[in-house]
Amino acid sequence: MWDYSELSAEARKLGGPDALRAAYIQIGRRLGQQRAFTLGALAVGVPVAGWKVWKVYRDRRAVAASQATAVTSEAALATEEAALAEAETVLAAVEAAPTVDEPELESAAESSPWAAVAQSTPVAGGHVSA
Repeated sequence: MWDYSELSAEARKLGGPDALRAAYIQIGRRLGQQRAFTLGALAVGVPVAGWKVWKVYRDRRAVAASQATAVTSEAALATEEAALAEAETVLAAVEAAPTVDEPELESAAESSPWAAVAQSTPVAGGHVSA
């Protein structure tokens, strides 16, 4: 509660009750302006700061993804080199192995037990051509 004597002393200093009322209105406006400025700064500053933080996070993720791809590529390259080295080893072993003379294809087809069956079995719906 207001003490009436303090209120009237303050009004006398400012020039009367109307001046006191105007002073309180002006003080209220200043407080309102300060609050509006603070809220406006927060309304603009928070989204801007959030955008900057998100951008840094996004850029870091992009760098990390490209580094992971490079590491994966290096691992794939090492795996490919190992597979090529193994294939070269197998080829060298095959080339070094002694070769065996293989029978000719015509004599192999004639000596096959299936060759006689194929020659004696008629083709369905047609005549046999040997």
